[in-house]
Amino acid sequence: MGTLKEKIGIDTEAIMRAKELKKLIIYRTLNADILAVEKTSKKDITDEEVMQIIQTTVKQKNETILEAKKIEDTATIEKLEKEIEILMQYLPTQLSDNEAKAVIKEVIEKNGFSGKKDMGNAMKAVLVELNGKFDRKKINGIVVELLG
Repeated sequence: MGTLKEKIGIDTEAIMRAKELKKLIIYRTLNADILAVEKTSKKDITDEEVMQIIQTTVKQKNETILEAKKIEDTATIEKLEKEIEILMQYLPTQLSDNEAKAVIKEVIEKNGFSGKKDMGNAMKAVLVELNGKFDRKKINGIVVELLG
C-alpha cells in the first residue's frame, strides 16, 4: 500500500476529483503540516511522525470542542467531530482504558519492571507497544499506578 503519507496523498486526490470541498480543506491542512515537518527535519517523514501530527491535530480539535460546548456552539462541535472522524481513519484503532492497562501490565511483567526506579525503561517499552493506540498522558498515569 505504501506509506501513510502516500495514502493521504492518494485520498487527497480522490477528494479533489470528487469536489468535496469541506473534506479537501482538512486534507490540505494535513498535507501542509506533513510538508512543514519534512522541511524542518530535511528528510522524508515516517508513518510514526505522520501519526503524531494527526494525533496532535485531533487533540487540538477535541480541546476546541470542549470550549465550543461551554458556549453551546453546536455547529462548530459538529464540524470538528466530522473532521476528527476523517483524521481518525489514519490512526490505529484506539484501545479502551482496560485494554491499554492490560497491555501495559503485560509489558511491565514481561520485562520484570518494578518500582519507580524502572519508570523510564517501562515508559519506553510501553510507548513502543502502544504507539498511536492510546493517549500518552493516560499511559503515564497507568504505568505509575502499576509500578506503584
